[in-house]
Amino acid sequence: MIDLFEDITYELTPYELEQVALFVTSFQKRVGKDKIISNAQIQAHYKKLGGPMSGVRVRKIINYIRNEGLVSCLVANSKGYYVSNDPEEVKRYINSLKQRERAIRDIREKLEADYNLMEH
Repeated sequence: MIDLFEDITYELTPYELEQVALFVTSFQKRVGKDKIISNAQIQAHYKKLGGPMSGVRVRKIINYIRNEGLVSCLVANSKGYYVSNDPEEVKRYINSLKQRERAIRDIREKLEADYNLMEH
């Protein structure tokens, strides 16, 4: 759970944990960019089934799948998620993650500097 975002970053619910296997099976069939699926498509699928699934919770399930190592080389771009067997694509995704880490770190460091100037 992430401070200030507790209402959307809570641990997976029992229902969401049940959905993990379905996500894994679906992602295992999505090898290559031509098999990409977007967060919105996943949400629409769940809406058709009658079970709401927010974009935040889709990302939480995907985060769980990645952290547990349930789908190897599950990457993403601005269009969605897919499995890549291309080392160059995987490397680009790793670089993208590093760039986002740096951007978040830069913001945190700036806020820490601002905070240290405050009276507390």
